[in-house]
Amino acid sequence: MLLQNKSLLIITALALAISCNKIKHSDPVPPPPCVQPEDTCDFWSPSAGLVSISGPATASIGQTVQLIIGVTGNNGCADAAQVSAIATGNSISLTGNVHYHGCICTQALTEETALYNFTPAQAGTYTFHGTTYEGAPVVHTIVVQ
Repeated sequence: MLLQNKSLLIITALALAISCNKIKHSDPVPPPPCVQPEDTCDFWSPSAGLVSISGPATASIGQTVQLIIGVTGNNGCADAAQVSAIATGNSISLTGNVHYHGCICTQALTEETALYNFTPAQAGTYTFHGTTYEGAPVVHTIVVQ
């Protein structure tokens, strides 16, 4: 019985010694999959939607008016917003882009603010529109005289 225990102990020790030699301690340990290089954690991306469009209701021809646009960010790393516009006649479609900085972010919708300057060249009613995260319309109208 004693001989069997010694044999089992020797076999276990040899197996452990052989398996430990296969580990290369000089190989770097790869980062966990959720860790990314810093340069991929700083980017612009289309927003999830607009929150609001606010500004004056009236303006004069040639007068620059500033609209304040609330833009939805997808997570807590959102830190800035931009707005782009496509005009078709007096209808201006607004979409947002959000800047994200950081790799580990709270998972919650945020609101970033962007400014949009509008200088009307002629009289008329101008409608600025976009959609919210849920798909509802966001609209602001300026009457230019």
